[in-house]
Amino acid sequence: MSWTGYGVQTALLAPRLAKAGHQVAISCMTGISGFPSEWEGIPLLPAGLTSYSSDIVTEHAARFFGPDPGLLLVHYDGWAVGAEPVRQFATAAWTPVHSVGMSAGDKLFYALSGAVPMAFSRFGEAMMRRAGLEPLYIPHGVDTAAYRPLTEEERSAARHAAGVPEGAFVLAAVGANKGTDPPRKGWGELMWSFAQFRKRHPEAVLLVHSLIATPEGWGLDMRPLIADLGIGGSVIFSDDYKQVTGLFGADYLRRLMGCADVFVNPSWGEGFGIPAVEAQACGTPVIVGDNSAQAELCGAGWKVACQPYWQPRDQAWWHAPLVKSLTACMEKAHAARGSAKLREKARNFAEGYDADLVFTQYWKPALEMLEQLVGAVRVRPPSRNGAVPLPTAEADGLRWLARGGHTDDWISVAHEDALSPVLFSLLPEGGVLLDAGAHVGRWALRLAARASRVIAVEANPDTAAVLRYHIALNEITNVDVIEVAAWDVPGRLVLSDPNRQVTGGSTRVLEPDEVPGGVAVEALPLDAVLEDEERIDLVKLDVEGADLHALWGMRQSLARLRPVLFIEDHSIYGYYAHTELVELLAKLGYDAETFTAHLPGDRTAPYVIARPADD
Repeated sequence: MSWTGYGVQTALLAPRLAKAGHQVAISCMTGISGFPSEWEGIPLLPAGLTSYSSDIVTEHAARFFGPDPGLLLVHYDGWAVGAEPVRQFATAAWTPVHSVGMSAGDKLFYALSGAVPMAFSRFGEAMMRRAGLEPLYIPHGVDTAAYRPLTEEERSAARHAAGVPEGAFVLAAVGANKGTDPPRKGWGELMWSFAQFRKRHPEAVLLVHSLIATPEGWGLDMRPLIADLGIGGSVIFSDDYKQVTGLFGADYLRRLMGCADVFVNPSWGEGFGIPAVEAQACGTPVIVGDNSAQAELCGAGWKVACQPYWQPRDQAWWHAPLVKSLTACMEKAHAARGSAKLREKARNFAEGYDADLVFTQYWKPALEMLEQLVGAVRVRPPSRNGAVPLPTAEADGLRWLARGGHTDDWISVAHEDALSPVLFSLLPEGGVLLDAGAHVGRWALRLAARASRVIAVEANPDTAAVLRYHIALNEITNVDVIEVAAWDVPGRLVLSDPNRQVTGGSTRVLEPDEVPGGVAVEALPLDAVLEDEERIDLVKLDVEGADLHALWGMRQSLARLRPVLFIEDHSIYGYYAHTELVELLAKLGYDAETFTAHLPGDRTAPYVIARPADD
């Protein structure tokens, strides 16, 4: 994997996901072009043609998931990937926030993608909440076995290999030389402060793991900067070629940071700041900015005061490190040189970000939720024992699951609003509602406030689980769920959803010979379900084309209880003729009248309201 921060984190996470039993593939942003590869048994899918390879993400995901539910996990800036490639999938976005106020691009990404937000840092979590999101917090992790304190012999050997003079006070910096508007890693402030510090401590050396110069427009050419400050003989850069080709690994960085007296990386803003934790894992105290995620990652060291800077591109606040404060922090580090207590404190702090600990403490509970999000497992009733909650939305004073565009959860929030006054008028106060085809409970839960009791019939086990979730989430006590397909004879039917949606609103029940395979469900005449009922005032029937079967299967209950019927007329889809529905209702002793609901987008939907003929 690439030795960028994102590459390292992906390399730490992906094998742990695979070991936990998940099928994993990595869509590479860069590094592999024109051919697939494999790493640690994990498929590496090649980059696309655009800068961030978002042009290929949709196709990679569709081919990898196939007909099965899958999660697309974005691990980069949301604005760079964009919403369009991910919006059709169950998506979680593990993204950085390095400014006070999320960047305009990231806010737009979350607004359009529907992705579950996941913050690297407590700072990022706070900024996401400020933007109206409900994020998970999962920090980046560190391989504390690879990054560990050096022995005195190792320190001496590492300094010698780096060309550090005997007795030098060593500062180390690790960061990408990327961006010029302004350079977010604060290279200018760092070099200026180091030059001032070195006037008082001429033995000081700065080891820098970054490119000294980059192609124009990519980052800085730091050679003129260093020459202007007169510090050329005291700043040592890692080899450019080995950086670009990925020949430096964790052991090299461990030796570079572990041999230093202090690690210094005061950035204008960090989504996390992995090298600061890696340095502390090596027992090296740090100097970081008192801003963004950096502030929470200073377990042992010093924080640099900063000045706000309005970044017009992000439409948010970055924070420039003040050189006077940065120089003062270097002086404090010099005074504390060799402190065994400080080194121990640094190591202890970093162990709280150990990759295995992070996976166990944060990823495992998040994955339990994400499995339910994608529909790989059925949703479980909401828990108060610390489980990560599924995302929800509010509508009509009720909370509803909102898992994204790969589901039909949206039906519970924004669908058929025009029916509300009709259904409420047909159900008397304190009446009993039979909701046949209750789906996730859009009407069962809303009408429960008016009814004394609701009998919710739902054939799809996955959808029935969501219905029960909604009942528990809203603490509603007068809705009973019956998981069965409404039919005219007992038997087994097969579920079919042409849209392959989780909680699909178009899921039908068909005879097994009509759809080979599929999910088989129990089918019963509703007369068998309702034989002990003494009162039903309204039947809402929406069973995706099984209308005639369901009505005939409750003929005895209709004759005995005489409820009003509100039926979605599926004859428009060719399941039967409208006249067949009207004739069957007449045979059952009902007068039918049509009702057309006007829906958003100049759409309409046909319904039938049927009342007992003798009323």
